[in-house]
Amino acid sequence: MASPSTAILSAAGLVGGYATARQTGNRQLGGAVLAAAGTAAFAVWKRNAGTARAVALTAAYVGAFGGSHPLAKKIGAWESVGVVTAGMSGLALLLGGSDTSRAVQGAKRAAKKAEKQALKAAAAAARV
Repeated sequence: MASPSTAILSAAGLVGGYATARQTGNRQLGGAVLAAAGTAAFAVWKRNAGTARAVALTAAYVGAFGGSHPLAKKIGAWESVGVVTAGMSGLALLLGGSDTSRAVQGAKRAAKKAEKQALKAAAAAARV
């Protein structure tokens, strides 16, 4: 089974955690959403990128959550959540392992297939 996108998991945790806390008025429930998504992302990061990178990405995730609070005082709550979510999602894509490696592997397979087709076409043209 394919791994879920950790960029999406981390975004769901940050945005979903804030939205849950705001809509329900229950900060603990928002924290539970944040923690659940972070735990799921950690498991995928650990499997795809190793323990050290998973710990670093989880620290960045928690840091993004913490950093959104002082930033919210400067630019607004939702804007702050958007900024830290974009940053964390980008970091997850760059360092999380599966998201980027799947894209690279897919591109390599497509290039190899195109190369084989080009060689077959060239061989067919040479016979004519």
